[in-house]
Amino acid sequence: MAPPTATLPARYLVTLYNPTVNAAKPGAKTDSVEILDGHGRLLRRIEQGCCWGGDARFSPNGKVIAWVDKRGLNVENASGTRRRLLVAAAPHCVTVCIGMSYAWAPDSDTIAVGGAGAQTNELLSVDVQTGIATRIAPVARFTEFQVIGYSPDGRQLAVDKHSGDPGTASCCKSLLLVEHPDGTGQRLLFSFFDAIHDGPEDATWSPDGHELAFTDDGMDTRDPRFAVVDVATARVRRINGFVPADAPPIWSPDGTKLTAVRYVRQPIYTVSTFNLETDTVTKIGLGDDPFAWYPDGTILTTGGANGNILYRLSSTGGSQRRIFTLPKPLRFLTIEPRP
Repeated sequence: MAPPTATLPARYLVTLYNPTVNAAKPGAKTDSVEILDGHGRLLRRIEQGCCWGGDARFSPNGKVIAWVDKRGLNVENASGTRRRLLVAAAPHCVTVCIGMSYAWAPDSDTIAVGGAGAQTNELLSVDVQTGIATRIAPVARFTEFQVIGYSPDGRQLAVDKHSGDPGTASCCKSLLLVEHPDGTGQRLLFSFFDAIHDGPEDATWSPDGHELAFTDDGMDTRDPRFAVVDVATARVRRINGFVPADAPPIWSPDGTKLTAVRYVRQPIYTVSTFNLETDTVTKIGLGDDPFAWYPDGTILTTGGANGNILYRLSSTGGSQRRIFTLPKPLRFLTIEPRP
């Protein structure tokens, strides 16, 4: 029996960017976090400001919203109540300074935060209700953590560990690690040879939690452009035969396929699917940032010459439908359907 046709989301949490605003101007508002309805109409503007880089997300249960701005990691109830700063950003970092990254635990009670602390070199587990933060990795100079995400069952956390002093012989390392949520049991899955340009920041967990998929720039030929890593054995399966863009792979619900974004010409990208069982690639339509794959084969992606269109694609190809278009000059930085 075929799966039921996907009902498209009624709410989207988005971070938008206005490229026409002069970011150097005092009080400039280039970025905004908003909730849109299923037709792209504004329901609520959560915040406006400058130069955040995006990354607003619902909790897995859809009850809380998190986003990063210049102050740090913020949370509030999806209804708009109880807004608070959960983790403050570093105002005076003087060593190697990175942006804050985070991931919700599947139970929606905890957030893992990288790039925390005065020198952005702390990895924390934070209780969302109490704000109590616990370090889950040793703090070391010139060592930073980029949070990738929890496994679907919440038993493992994947992180990208960067280390090394730029300009010295110690620079640089980028390690794909998995560990228990409390920081114990850390294991190395892959060490990147070009830690400056390559890395697993966009890695995604398979639905069963047995594998991680990632793309990178492949600046060092020993670093795969597209790969799947077995979490238990650290065996790396390189996916060859085409050159993907560096975009997070989205898994099919059954774990047998992945999305792959491919560059055509500026500013045109296409979305394909890669079948892990048959090694076949299927081009399915335009788009540059797929973010959801439903059991009936529906894939949602942003795209368009101005990065302002939400498309509905089919994993088998065929018709492509425009769901809505943002008014120019706004562009998507991030988009996530409400669970």
